[in-house]
Amino acid sequence: MTLVLATDFSAEAQRAGAIAAGMAAPDETSIRLGLPFSPDSTSLLPEAEATLRNELAAQIQRASVPVTNVIVRAGTAAPETHLSVLAENERADLLIVGTRKHSWIDKIWAGSVSQGVVRAASTNITCVPRSLVEDKPAVPGPARVIVVATDLSPLGDAAVPLAYRFVADGGEVHLVHVVDAGPFVHRNTRTRDAELVTRLRERIPPEAQPKNVRTESRVLFGRTADELVKYVERVRADAICVGTHGRSGLGAVLLGSVSHEIIARSRCPVIVAPEPQE
Repeated sequence: MTLVLATDFSAEAQRAGAIAAGMAAPDETSIRLGLPFSPDSTSLLPEAEATLRNELAAQIQRASVPVTNVIVRAGTAAPETHLSVLAENERADLLIVGTRKHSWIDKIWAGSVSQGVVRAASTNITCVPRSLVEDKPAVPGPARVIVVATDLSPLGDAAVPLAYRFVADGGEVHLVHVVDAGPFVHRNTRTRDAELVTRLRERIPPEAQPKNVRTESRVLFGRTADELVKYVERVRADAICVGTHGRSGLGAVLLGSVSHEIIARSRCPVIVAPEPQE
């Protein structure tokens, strides 16, 4: 890869130089293993690829999960870009990524792979929180209890069928809508709440019946992310499904979104439904 760097010797130019150096850096695997660098930035030397495959095989063995194909690829784009394209090319039904805790400056400067995947991928996404790995090193079983949230819009509704798809047979789905009315929430609206519950139940997909899935429809009041995180803890859910509004760029960093905040705060896996394709 050839880079052209313009400089006027200012502090800003020095920072640009640091970014360019990072973009042109050799692959991290070769550095970690002390191996020669590949002359082609889009490929790995055989020794590096073999080591990565051995490490992945050990992880697969520890997890005791069936794996049909292991893909190792090098590239110069951001990790979330490669993952999103790979998932689309493989026609994946679900893309699973882990999350790490980042400082606010890390999120603004470098972003987050998991949040980047949420913005970029066109497939369903599950984000596994760090706390789940630390507190429960064993691989969790099928989800018996799933919370799915919708704002009753087409984007929000995209998450509903996912919950019923991934819940175990005979499991339980909590279908939730949050009324975010700010600090002045009036709960004396039984008629409206009953209408919301009816609208929620209209979204239960046909596959719920043959799987013997029990559905709890709930209307919550308060700030959406806060109420959902608390509700997930309250019912001890194995996972939560949410939609994404596709917010990207500086708006996502400064304003955030419900899905991004839940990914950052949830102690259980978060399944994110992509924006429905036209």
